[in-house]
Amino acid sequence: MLRSRASRSSRPRGVKLYSDLARRLGRARAFSSLASRILPPLDRHFPTHPPTALGTDFPLCYLTVRGRRSGEPRTVPLLHVSDGARVVLIASNWGRRRHPAWALNLEAAGEAMVAGPDRTAARAMTSRRASAEEFDRYWSDALRIWPGYEGYRRRAGREIRMFVLDPKTRAP
Repeated sequence: MLRSRASRSSRPRGVKLYSDLARRLGRARAFSSLASRILPPLDRHFPTHPPTALGTDFPLCYLTVRGRRSGEPRTVPLLHVSDGARVVLIASNWGRRRHPAWALNLEAAGEAMVAGPDRTAARAMTSRRASAEEFDRYWSDALRIWPGYEGYRRRAGREIRMFVLDPKTRAP
């Protein structure tokens, strides 16, 4: 369902060049400012092929979590780090001073549904904040996917939260 690091190495040359260019642009403050205003509304209008991935090979998942106030399900496309069946999410909010709404909802709910880029086979997951050791371990993987996270971390003026989601186990 969610792609591993190994599958990214077999990408076509054109996609690799485009992905690399997007990663370089993602480091620029102007890009994050513009993208943070343009991509979320576009994502809502194109739910099956969101622009969040920018036509690249970026690992994209769909997180569905209940709103902490409304109780309504909210779905957002996000870049992620895969570690086996585990999904790791970075709550950077493009380097803004406030945490993203999905992160606040996830922290309140403690569980969510995660689907891959094709939006099929959603899995029930439990969530928690990453420990300091996990943060250190996954941060370098996150930077390989999106180097802009480091700039976001500097600009945000807040802790960038990382969430670890594990598949929910069924009770016997």
